[in-house]
Amino acid sequence: MSDDERLARLEQRVAVLEGLVRRLAREGTASPDAPAPPAEREAERVPTSPVPAAEPVAPAPEGTPAAAPAGAPAWTPWTDRPAWRAPAGADAEAWLGQRGLLAVGVLALLLAAGYLLKLSFERGWISPLVRCVGGVVAGAVTGGLGWRLVARYRTYGAALVGCGAGMVYLAVWAATRLYHFLPPPTGIAGLALVSACLAALALALGTQALGATAVAGALVAPVLLGRDQANATALLLYLASMGAGFGLVAARGRWRFTALLLAAGLALLGVGAAPRAQWAVALGYGILLGAGGLALGLRQRWFETRFFSFWSGWGIVAAGGSRAPAHWPLLAAGLALAAPVWRFGFREDRPAAAWRARGWGGWSLGEWLYFLATPLLLAWALHEQAPAWFDARPGLVALAVALPYLAAGWRAERPAFALVGAAALGWAAWDAWDGSSATWATTALAIVWAAGARFRARADAAWFALATYVATLARLAAAVPLERGEAPAFTGAPALAMWGAVAGGVALAWLARPDDGLRGPRARFTALYLALALTVLFLGVTLEFDRLFPQRLASPEAARLASGLSISAWWIAFAAALVLAGFRRALPGLRKAGLAVAAVAVAKVLVSDLSSLDALYRVGSVLILGVVSLALAWMYHRHARAEAGRAP
Repeated sequence: MSDDERLARLEQRVAVLEGLVRRLAREGTASPDAPAPPAEREAERVPTSPVPAAEPVAPAPEGTPAAAPAGAPAWTPWTDRPAWRAPAGADAEAWLGQRGLLAVGVLALLLAAGYLLKLSFERGWISPLVRCVGGVVAGAVTGGLGWRLVARYRTYGAALVGCGAGMVYLAVWAATRLYHFLPPPTGIAGLALVSACLAALALALGTQALGATAVAGALVAPVLLGRDQANATALLLYLASMGAGFGLVAARGRWRFTALLLAAGLALLGVGAAPRAQWAVALGYGILLGAGGLALGLRQRWFETRFFSFWSGWGIVAAGGSRAPAHWPLLAAGLALAAPVWRFGFREDRPAAAWRARGWGGWSLGEWLYFLATPLLLAWALHEQAPAWFDARPGLVALAVALPYLAAGWRAERPAFALVGAAALGWAAWDAWDGSSATWATTALAIVWAAGARFRARADAAWFALATYVATLARLAAAVPLERGEAPAFTGAPALAMWGAVAGGVALAWLARPDDGLRGPRARFTALYLALALTVLFLGVTLEFDRLFPQRLASPEAARLASGLSISAWWIAFAAALVLAGFRRALPGLRKAGLAVAAVAVAKVLVSDLSSLDALYRVGSVLILGVVSLALAWMYHRHARAEAGRAP
């Protein structure tokens, strides 16, 4: 009989049953003479053709979920249900009876095997060889019985399989450690073979608990059975083979806890053995652990797996590369460790619009940490190739790191790569020049970014330009006190750097002008650049006036008086220029800034100049203040009259 025929007859049965149920319900609530509803009459008229007895169906294995309703995600054998979580209500008793007693039974069976082994050893009932062979046989029989029961009772059978593997573990350990029938390498290989078989069974059954047990057994085997702890090279080779096999099992099963257990164990054992192992083996092990675990952790978004893999991988590579006869293996290993991060970036990095919509690219803090730490570690690995040569050429390492990231991020609009490239390029410019000389390079770099933002419509480049310009001003502020010395005022290196920063701010404001319907934070970049440039101009000229007269006048008192008067005059003139520009450009903010500077100038004249300046200097300061104040007041009156004339 075909499946279609079975489904058709099953539908007929269901229709008949629905009609009978409705009829019984109607008879219980309505009078016998009441007519049946149309739907029930239709159900009663369904032909009741003889249906053969259904074929016997084998009961579903215990723990197998029922068929999911339409639209529900299908169950896959690679994911485990949270069997450890006890249900609430009446199902608690069944859960305790099925799983709680099962766990107790398995643990008791393992303890009984251990106690029997100990008791037989103490009383000499059977020979040691028979004990070990018997343990292996008992474990194999228990595991085989569990395998047979899996088809009907999945959880119960899987537990027996794990119990049998535990018995075999104990037997092999006793044969190696207690009775010395097997040498340590053979015993370790035996335990590894048992772990591999258990991992294969776990993958076939879709049970993560067995996979985690197999990983734990493979990791503790060299700790329990190893005698020659100095053979670190053999230990790393063993761990590498186990890590590759069990890593594939955890990846295919998508078992997060198993992957975490494997990564943590490989990291802890590998970090301890890498300094004593052969350098080539240590490098290979670091690449396998770091690249493999990081690729799995980034793909599945498992933060704990990628944490152990990334940092331990780089640590082991550093330990192995430091003992290599040449430096290029360290750089090659670093590139191999960077490959998973680059692959993740190429796959997940999006254009600027989608990048902003997802909030920092939709990446987690840990993913950003690995992406940003990788270029720094690559820069260190590149520097180790020729430390003296790179030290003599500052900024070259950063430039070498910046170029590939810029090539990947600018051409295909990958904001994350462009961010790293821009930061590395700014670092190169910062490191290549000293003091105020770096102002010219970083200012030019900020202008390049602003031009890219305007003419290539790159939103991220506008932020790069702003960050670079702010860093430029910070570097200038730190360098001016160190380089002032005897440099000529207004024409020395610090002064020229100040003029360059002001001109750069004006150029950046022009490039960021919002004449293309720009919205959002970048629409205010023009005002921000002008505010920064005017602030630098105001403070820079003030410092230069403070240095000018001590260089020109021999008398310190005369230089002090002249500096005080010139600074007051500069502040008043600067305030007037801001107010005038505010009226010309119809910018109230600029006028308010001018009034603020004027208020500071008035305070200086009244508090400082009248008490410290002498004779004509005091008169000049107050006279300049009065004339400029009257001029500003006249401009405000004229503006108010013009506004009143335009009013209806």
